[in-house]
This record gives sequence, C-alpha cells and structure tokens, in this order.
Amino acid sequence: MTVGYLGAPLGWQWLLVRTDRGAELFSLIAPDLAFAPVMEQGERTAGMSRYITMLAEKPRRPPALIRQLIATLQRQRGPRGLEFARSVIEMKLLRNLAYVRDKFARKEASIVPYHVYMALARYSDDYERVFGRPLPQNGKHTP
Repeated sequence: MTVGYLGAPLGWQWLLVRTDRGAELFSLIAPDLAFAPVMEQGERTAGMSRYITMLAEKPRRPPALIRQLIATLQRQRGPRGLEFARSVIEMKLLRNLAYVRDKFARKEASIVPYHVYMALARYSDDYERVFGRPLPQNGKHTP
C-alpha cells in the first residue's frame, strides 16, 4: 500500500493498494477508514504562463507575508484534487526541462523522454515566448 496526500483535500490522504498483500492489509483496516470520492476542481493551466516566466528569471524569495498570502490564495482559488496533482507534476516537468536545457543542452535528446514534451504541449507557445526555443512537436527531437 502507498499512502499519500498530493491532490487530497486538506486533512485527507489517499491510499493506493498495489499488491495482494496490500489488499489483505487494506481489508483489515477498511472498517476504520472514511471514504470520499476523488476530487477534481479548478483549472491548473491558469497560472502556468506566469510560472514559465518565473523559471526564466533569477530565483528570489518574496517576503514571508507575501508567501503566506500566495499560499492562502492558492488554497482558496487554485486547483484542487487531481487538478492540483497534475499542476504540481507539470510544474516539476517544466522546471526540470529548463534545468536540463540550461546545464546539459547537448544531452537533452538522450535524457528527456518524449512523454515530457507531450505532457507540456499545451504550454509550448508560452515556453517559446519566454525561452525563445520551441518544445519538440509530438515529443520528437529534430536534429
């Protein structure tokens, strides 16, 4: 079994049963668990244009009060459930791609899997506008 919180409503966790042994353990604890449907709410793509722009800037840490305000707004108005989990994954993919392109540009074709570009295709226009470099189409690198 795997227990996690990413994408779960505040105060909840999800449980993933992966093996027969996990299913046995789950059957023992199931009577003590509360169940809720999977949540999916909000629009994860709304802030990605700004996030891509921030990736191109020198990292800086805003004052604590501003960070707290942003965190509160994200919890109240940002994506929730599965949309939140998807946004985190896409942000990590964008961050890691920017790092590879900055530090290991010549090795990009051999270390970045095609599915990364497919997952980020919806942001290709913003990425090209900010970084001046396109994302490969259909996950295919061109020589």
